[in-house]
Amino acid sequence: MTQAGLELLFDTVSEQLTCPGDAVICVLHWNIVSNGFKCTGVGEDGLLSKKTERLPQGWNNSKELYTLKYNQTKSNDDFVLKVVKIDESLLVHFMRRRDEKVSSMNIRLAMYTNQDLTDMDTAFKNLGELEKNITKEILKDFLSGTKTSSSQASASRTQSNQGRSPLLEDDPLRVPSRRQPAPPDWMPSSDPFAVGRSDLDPLAGGMGGMLMDPRRSGVPGFAPDPNAGLPSRLPPGSVPPGARFDPFGPPGARPGPDPDHMKPPGYDDMFM
Repeated sequence: MTQAGLELLFDTVSEQLTCPGDAVICVLHWNIVSNGFKCTGVGEDGLLSKKTERLPQGWNNSKELYTLKYNQTKSNDDFVLKVVKIDESLLVHFMRRRDEKVSSMNIRLAMYTNQDLTDMDTAFKNLGELEKNITKEILKDFLSGTKTSSSQASASRTQSNQGRSPLLEDDPLRVPSRRQPAPPDWMPSSDPFAVGRSDLDPLAGGMGGMLMDPRRSGVPGFAPDPNAGLPSRLPPGSVPPGARFDPFGPPGARPGPDPDHMKPPGYDDMFM
């Protein structure tokens, strides 16, 4: 559906129209001002003239390059519309000065205009489609792109954090880890005859295999001593706190020779 007021604008500048490109600029201009913008002059300089819905003086002095300036009323952002004629097409760029964000589209003159520019009925074809494409490709990103307050941004970040995957929060490499310690997958058996049962029947689900695991000593709160089996203690800092460390020897191993392991007198006498 054609924007209200476009026909009045077209009639106002009809005597200035000399080519199909001029007619397309009228459509671009009116769709921009109808969506909360005011025209502030021609050219790319930062000097702004009176804000108006009219096309400014000299808007079509060049038929190869059209440059118009706009101000968005809601955000007070300044924009530059630059339209370059390439063969029988118009390459349209609409840039917001604050962050140089640009939207672009290409308009084929033969699809939307005729050579007879007497009035709107004879000048245009597929006008509704042209206006729809202008809104979608040129204006859409800027109509909802007003400045976001800090409170809104903070709320958005909070909502994003709430939707974060639990796997990221439970990263085992995080220091310190946020994951709760997992319960042990074993419990000391109260049956003294259960020792070795799981080795004889792995499918029985029993406990107490003959393979020694220092982490399964049955002593509550037991932690492997990394100095076990060494003649002297490791230097401070050799094992970081909380590191997964395999001790050098079994738990409770003495650092020196065990008197129980001394050979009896005359052990090398073959007649003993």
